[in-house]
Amino acid sequence: MNAFYAGNNDSAERHAKSLLRTYTAADKQSIKNGIDCLKRYNGKTYKYYPKLKKFLTDEEHAALTPELESAARQEAERAKQEEIAKANEAADREKRERELQKLNQIAAEHKAERERAVLRALSEACETKFHRDTFEAITNKLCFDYFMLSGLPD
Repeated sequence: MNAFYAGNNDSAERHAKSLLRTYTAADKQSIKNGIDCLKRYNGKTYKYYPKLKKFLTDEEHAALTPELESAARQEAERAKQEEIAKANEAADREKRERELQKLNQIAAEHKAERERAVLRALSEACETKFHRDTFEAITNKLCFDYFMLSGLPD
């Protein structure tokens, strides 16, 4: 505005044109000054639209309204799709976690079965050895450990 008052039309015109691009208003007075500057620049009445960060005439705003509504719908749809994608990702993660837990449980059960099978075989071998040769069975490290846990066979 000062450039208009000072008669510096080039500077005033540059300032007015910069206002017509994107403008982030600091306060209500800045907006009022911008509106006054644009009115002096081209004689049109402008309003400031904070969401657009632009000064627009009523005609310009009316022309943009369908585009803005379309953009808003597209943004809402994008946000909805993003939310759905996040929910699907979370569901997939939970499903993979459940499957991993199930596989870990199966692996643990198989390991326990193998350990029981080995202990049964060791038990049979050590008891058979004990009945054939007690000294040999007692001095065998594996059989000794087994007998210490389970006791001697009858």
